[in-house]
Amino acid sequence: MEYPALRWHRIEAFENNWKHFGSISRYPKFFKDELGRVFLSGTITGGVPQDGEAERSRICYLPEGFRPLYATHFAVASSSRNEDGAKAVPAIL
Repeated sequence: MEYPALRWHRIEAFENNWKHFGSISRYPKFFKDELGRVFLSGTITGGVPQDGEAERSRICYLPEGFRPLYATHFAVASSSRNEDGAKAVPAIL
């Protein structure tokens, strides 16, 4: 599939049980500007740690041409269920 730059593209394939948070929130998407910078946006929920990684969970793979050269970590607002089982708040990308 071809992904032209200068346009938002929805993230359709998720990993580790991640999914779009819901109809009233922003759908996860990516964008590449004329300088080659890639931007992420959207709201997701439901992720679980990936095998062998207690505190990490891959959300998805970006298409070639939109990926960083090296592993990149992002700070995001997130939370998880609290001790009494209250619902999780989505991570914002």
